Amino acid sequence: MRLFIGSTNAKKIEAWKDYLPDWSVLSYEELGLGRLQIEEGLVSLRENALGKARAWAAASGELTLSDDTGFFVQALGGRPGVSVKRWGGQFPAELDSVEFLRHLGRELEGIEDTVCHFETVYALALPSGEVRTFADRLDGFIDKALIPVVIERGGGPLGCVFRQHAGARTWREMSGEERRQAELASVRQLERLARELLDIKKE
Repeated sequence: MRLFIGSTNAKKIEAWKDYLPDWSVLSYEELGLGRLQIEEGLVSLRENALGKARAWAAASGELTLSDDTGFFVQALGGRPGVSVKRWGGQFPAELDSVEFLRHLGRELEGIEDTVCHFETVYALALPSGEVRTFADRLDGFIDKALIPVVIERGGGPLGCVFRQHAGARTWREMSGEERRQAELASVRQLERLARELLDIKKE
């Protein structure tokens, strides 16, 4: 069973290869494809994920998986939301990790309750245009004490300051097996929908 990952993010591709050992998980480099320039909107994770999946499926000729993730902080009215590194469109270009964490720290000044969640929408697409989508949510909070620590060492992804609950390791500190278990429900949902689409492709 072949599944193409419609992304140029090497860590994401390697993670899916790890999560799906029974599948032939393909990257754009393995298929000799260039990097696609795909415009992403500021409103809908689902539309962004679908746009990427459809474009990569057309380019690869394979069953394709793409996704889009938003980050929502309750005390900030759901910001940054979609287009996280542009802070929901507030900035014209993506901030690097240090600039982003500095801005996040400023936004959270005086705020004690840093409850937040990641939402990811996954899109599967066939070159024929048939699609399936599903969403996943990861709840937790921002450990504000870690923000200056991560900035001092040169920055890092949001997973460096995100904990699922008090006492939990940050997402970045978790082992591959711990992350795999946290993603297990999404992986099973993905496999079910991917098999549905592969059956359609055979018809």
